[in-house]
Amino acid sequence: MVSLFKILKRNPFLRAFAKILLATFMVLGILLAALLPVEIRTSWLQAHLFSHWRRALNYSVEKGPSSRVVFPGRGPEDLRRGYAELPAFTAILQQRGYVIEQQAQFSPALMRWTQRGFPPPYSEKLQTGLRIYDRQKTLLYAALDPQRVYPAFDSIPPLVVQTLLFIENQHLLDSTRLWMNPAVDWPRFCKALGEVTKRKIGLPYSSMGGSTLATQIEKYCHSGEGVTSTGEEKIDQMISASMRAYGDGPRTLEARRQIVLQYVNTVPLAALPGYGEVHGLGDGLAAWYDTPLDTLNRYLRDTVHMDRWGYAYRKMLHLFIAHRRPSDYLLSHPDVLFSLGDRYTRLLCDQGILSPRMRDAVLAARPPLVWHQGSEIPPDFVGQKAINAVRNRLARLLGVPRLYNLDRLDLSVSTSVDGGVQAAVVQTLKRLGDPRFLDSAGLKSFRLMDKGDPAKVIYSFTLFETVGQNNLLRVQADNYEQPLDINDQAKLELGSTAKLRTLVHYLEILSELHQRFAGLSSDSLLDTAAQAEDTLTRWTADYMAHATDTSLQALLEAGMQRTYSADPGEIFFTGGGQQTFANFDSTENPQVYSVHDAFQNSINLSFVRLMRDEVNFHIAQRVSPKKIFGADSPARRRYLESFALRDGETFLFRFFEEYRDSSSFEGGTAPETFLDNLSRGGSYRLASAYRYLYPDSGVPGFESFVLDTLGDSLQSAADLRNIFNRIASHSDWTLADYGFSAGVHPLELWLVRYLGAHPNASWSEVTSAARQPILDSYDWIFRISPSLQNEHIHTALETEAFSEIHRAWKRLGYPFGSLVPSLGTAIGSSADRPNALADLMGILLNEGRHYPSSMVQRLHFAAGTPYETVFSRSPGSVDTLLSPEICRIVREAMVDVVDNGTAARGKDAFRQPDGTLIPLGGKTGTGDQRYDTFGSKGEILNSRVVNRTATFVFFLGDRFFGALTVYVQGPQAANYGFTSALPVSVLVLLRPYLMPLLSHPPAPQVVEAL
Repeated sequence: MVSLFKILKRNPFLRAFAKILLATFMVLGILLAALLPVEIRTSWLQAHLFSHWRRALNYSVEKGPSSRVVFPGRGPEDLRRGYAELPAFTAILQQRGYVIEQQAQFSPALMRWTQRGFPPPYSEKLQTGLRIYDRQKTLLYAALDPQRVYPAFDSIPPLVVQTLLFIENQHLLDSTRLWMNPAVDWPRFCKALGEVTKRKIGLPYSSMGGSTLATQIEKYCHSGEGVTSTGEEKIDQMISASMRAYGDGPRTLEARRQIVLQYVNTVPLAALPGYGEVHGLGDGLAAWYDTPLDTLNRYLRDTVHMDRWGYAYRKMLHLFIAHRRPSDYLLSHPDVLFSLGDRYTRLLCDQGILSPRMRDAVLAARPPLVWHQGSEIPPDFVGQKAINAVRNRLARLLGVPRLYNLDRLDLSVSTSVDGGVQAAVVQTLKRLGDPRFLDSAGLKSFRLMDKGDPAKVIYSFTLFETVGQNNLLRVQADNYEQPLDINDQAKLELGSTAKLRTLVHYLEILSELHQRFAGLSSDSLLDTAAQAEDTLTRWTADYMAHATDTSLQALLEAGMQRTYSADPGEIFFTGGGQQTFANFDSTENPQVYSVHDAFQNSINLSFVRLMRDEVNFHIAQRVSPKKIFGADSPARRRYLESFALRDGETFLFRFFEEYRDSSSFEGGTAPETFLDNLSRGGSYRLASAYRYLYPDSGVPGFESFVLDTLGDSLQSAADLRNIFNRIASHSDWTLADYGFSAGVHPLELWLVRYLGAHPNASWSEVTSAARQPILDSYDWIFRISPSLQNEHIHTALETEAFSEIHRAWKRLGYPFGSLVPSLGTAIGSSADRPNALADLMGILLNEGRHYPSSMVQRLHFAAGTPYETVFSRSPGSVDTLLSPEICRIVREAMVDVVDNGTAARGKDAFRQPDGTLIPLGGKTGTGDQRYDTFGSKGEILNSRVVNRTATFVFFLGDRFFGALTVYVQGPQAANYGFTSALPVSVLVLLRPYLMPLLSHPPAPQVVEAL
């Protein structure tokens, strides 16, 4: 500094320049000091700078995926509305056959802005939520969030605005300040900054915030967890709010009104069980005070009844106060909320916002918090069935864990559902519970609804239409007053509809054999037939050796004419035991039916025998039955082991379910329930179990074990020692010996020991470790007579065959992980689902091609926001699962079911307005599920009805297919006598509502912007 003065003293030019520079700084300082208060008061400079910058922060929605978009962080609103999850949703949807049709493209300036961590400055919506539209763009469902809002600033009562501004932001709507920046309240901000400074340097300070309504909105919408973590984050909120405020130019009065409107409608007010998160004054009044927003508005205008006025005002005041600590004030300390309400009421009167009369009315009001938990009106599960099907499918499609979260997404969905037909079908199904309607519809007759309470019967209906390469859901309806979807979620015994799957697989086997034998000479075919060990291989080879037409079509037609007896007198060894089956009508018993006629008339015994041929075919593909049943077959032991492992795992799983709670093994001791069973057998049984469970322990440990288990023992120590030593002397005992001696199943004994050492073992770990113990427990199977061994081998072979049949059924949409390994599967013992059968019907209708089933056609996320993204379904991949020849044969058989068989009530039921017949084909099924208890001689001791079902799975014309199911659950099902004639009759009853849809010409599904 001294050197600088010396230089200036010697150099007059530099000295003059320094004086000019100093004078310039002084002038600038004076100007700045003079202009700063003006800028703070008017915000003129900020207004013009921010509005200039804001013009460059724009976006446009263009076709295809965007290359310029930045999705937001983890702000509460960004998460709730799904904006932050859009990248994850995109990845999931693209994997599941959807493509981006349109998406927002950011301008370069907006890209730079958002990449710095600021949200795009756009006018945010007052309400979002899931909206679902039908195929004609009619709104089916809307879940608004928040549900109750003021639509415009002018609709808010002035007193509500005045009260809010007094508490939070007093000068926000000052109309004299045209360019005011609503993000900064300078006096309040400076005071808050001073208090923060005091706290930093250790001086006494008061806790106060400098937030405005604008920055509070930025915080609870876009800051992580809705809180401000640092001072830098508060500055970011102010900058973001400033940029948003000047979106329409430098004048901000209208923007400030919109800030008030948004705050009133979206301020967070905690959450309630059964209600969820509460946002905004309207939802806050409903949730916390069970008061409609309209009621508040009406009461605040009524200054005659001041008691009522005071109650209404107090509720509103409390909610505006509570937002600062909503959980504390509304849930934990409502008394504090009343105290603060009294204080603010007096201050509002002092400021002239409330008159003394109003003040007194508010102070006298003590409205209780009611914690309202949602609507008391029961949900309309019947009317909402198709909508809930869409919502559930959307939740699975997007990976959203709860429908609650799904409903809050900013999302519009176009579906394939026909809302008009859906509503008409739902209404008709509901009327079927009225006896008078049943009578008028001709349904109170034999094998229909002549018995039982009609109000207890559940009807479900599904209809699809093939359009292009998609099967589009048009109707999904039922009258079940629960959220369960009978079509898609229930596991039902649907009776003879299983014959459709059995028939299709039979024709698949014939097709496979046709392909295998094509090109062989007649002599080779005759040799194959002579050597074949199963009926289907022998018949196919013989047919192709003698037929002049060996095409697949001819073979399948001949296969439909093969005959099977309907005699119920045979005892079948299947499912591990002896079983008999009955026909629906005893007049069918002595006859022999072709496969075609057996399918047409739903003959049980013919199909049981057809299923046996399918099982034997699959067995013959793996082993030679003649050889494996020979005494010296090397494969014999393998199949005996297979039976032992399967049977042993069945028992083991029961024990695992009982003992899987690892807490049972605390301290290394056996579970109490296990020891209780042992204790009834005395000390010898205890010694046997103890010796196996604790092989390294001696007599003292056994004595303690007996004392702990029995509580006391009448035997002396010498007797216990002798018992233990006698058991210990059997060093050659196997697991089976220990189990027999202890009087428990050997696998239960082994499992208790294993879980004692591995208390947290999973089922897969248990089965892996149990292989040898199971074989040890089943050592007896290798010592029994060959004839008994053959029965067990047959059971193992049959189980493997049904695994192959299950693979074939599964490929065609069978919904469950296994089949019951019994010939009864041919007539329904393995259960099914209506929608899964409808899926098979779609394959048969479309010449063996499996088109993806589609309900959700288009998803429009975040419309009118910088995150706008539209997904549409791309043409799905098409798998050819059956030959056209199989499909044509089966369709012809299903038309005969309607024309001459069990679905004859539907014959000629559907005609176009010009008289043209719409072909109807299908398969019926009646399920009478019971739990039967048998005696030692095979007689039925008890039969308990579980449910009754009747199903008709059908196709209509060349585009439509579906299923109609009737269902009664529980013991009450014994009171009903309906058969599959009932769903066929109900389908005919629905004809007037379906015909407009059936008559509409086929056209590609066109989905326009919503």
